[in-house]
Amino acid sequence: MIDPLDLRWRRREVPQDPSRKMLDHRLRVRAIATNTNLVDGGGRSLGDLDVTLVDAARRIMVVFEVTSQICADGLAEIGRAVRKTAEKRAQLAGYRGRLADGTATAEWPLDWPDVSGFAKRWYVLTNDVLSLDPPDDEIVVRSHQMLAWMLPRSATLPELIALLDDPPIPPGELSELQWTSLRYGKYLVEWDQVVV
Repeated sequence: MIDPLDLRWRRREVPQDPSRKMLDHRLRVRAIATNTNLVDGGGRSLGDLDVTLVDAARRIMVVFEVTSQICADGLAEIGRAVRKTAEKRAQLAGYRGRLADGTATAEWPLDWPDVSGFAKRWYVLTNDVLSLDPPDDEIVVRSHQMLAWMLPRSATLPELIALLDDPPIPPGELSELQWTSLRYGKYLVEWDQVVV
C-alpha cells in the first residue's frame, strides 16, 4: 500500500556519496539521497534517513533505514539482530510521524523535486535476519541480500516496490515448499520453507 503522507522539506547542499553512484547504476531513478538530515523547528538534528529514492515522473518516494551487522550464527546474535531491526523500524516510524505532523523537516538535496504529495513507501533493510514482529505500521522489513539477487538492472521504482512488498518464490521446477519443524526444549516450531 502506498503511503500518502506529505513530508515537510527544505533543500540543502549534499556531498556526493559513493553508494549513490552504485544505486544510480542499479535503478532507473535519478533522485537518490543518502543520510538526509532531519531537523526540528529549532534546527537541532534528530537523525537521518539512510537512503531515499524519488521517481518524480511517477510521483513516488521510497525511504530505507539500513541495518548492517555480521551474519548471525547463534541464538544470542540472532536475538541482537532482531532487536536492532525492531529498533530501526521504531526509529523510522518516529521519523515518519514527525515529518507528517510537521515537528521535523528533511533537508533534501538542492536539485530535488518538491516531494509533498508524492506516494511514499517505508522499508527497513537488514543483512539476513528478518523481524518476527507483525508489520502493523506499514514499514516493511526485507533483506538487502534479496535485493542484490533479485532486483534486475535498470529496474523502476514501482518494480522495486513490487519486489519488496511481494518477494517471488522460485518456480516449481527450481524449488519446492516443504513443511519443516524444529524442537527447542519443550517447544516445537513449524514453518513452510522454500527448498531450492
